Amino acid sequence: MRSGAEKGAGPMLDLLLVDDEKDVLEAMAGTIKWENYGVRLTGTCENAIEALRFMEVSPPDIVITDVKMPVMDGIEMIKQAKEMGIKAEFVILSGFSEFEFAQRAMSFGIRYYLLKPCGEKELGEVLERVQKDCAKRPRAAFPAPDPEASAPQKSQHFVDEIIEYVNQNLSDSRLSLKWIANNLVFRNEDYVGKAFAAHTGENFLTYLNRRRIQRAKELLEPGKDNKIYAVAEEIGLGHNPRYFSKLFKKYVGCSPREYQAGKRLQK
Repeated sequence: MRSGAEKGAGPMLDLLLVDDEKDVLEAMAGTIKWENYGVRLTGTCENAIEALRFMEVSPPDIVITDVKMPVMDGIEMIKQAKEMGIKAEFVILSGFSEFEFAQRAMSFGIRYYLLKPCGEKELGEVLERVQKDCAKRPRAAFPAPDPEASAPQKSQHFVDEIIEYVNQNLSDSRLSLKWIANNLVFRNEDYVGKAFAAHTGENFLTYLNRRRIQRAKELLEPGKDNKIYAVAEEIGLGHNPRYFSKLFKKYVGCSPREYQAGKRLQK
């Protein structure tokens, strides 16, 4: 395990985890203190297709991937990632019976292999080796951080994408931080939440609720004669009109019906 002093010697490396077994993925993401190894978990993907999309948008420094996955196995994913120009170091996770996959991986220059199930000690040893190899890369591969660049600025590109998507799809009842992380930006949910809050000054749910209520107010202006249930559907809350009324009153200070009738008690 790297000490605090050692961590300060170089930049944190971005890590992507790929495994089709959700319980394994969640266990690795949630129980290991990645920062102790000088890495920052920026994404988790449950299949190779998601992982390739993620890497295209946010190239990681390290990818730890299962090899035996449906649709596309980890070896083919690594091959395609390299063809895309991804310069990450890949670490293979494989069961004993899948050794032939590991042999194929070696032909693509993959040097890191972990046998399932692996403990944190074995994982830490591999990560230390990866760190040393990454440190040997040309300096251009790891540009020095700009002291004027803040975390919100670094995250801005995908947070802006989230904001645009939410504003254009308020009627989508599936909208949630988890759905956005897994289906739009392909990043770790916790990482997305922190980046969103840092960039906007409010958490994702607060932003989503505020925008939905703003839209509801527009639809409930006197003279528009929109039905309350139709407005709830328009902002993605048609499945729960009672919650819509409660949320509206929380933000506006009166019920949707009262607001439509001309009552304006803005909180």
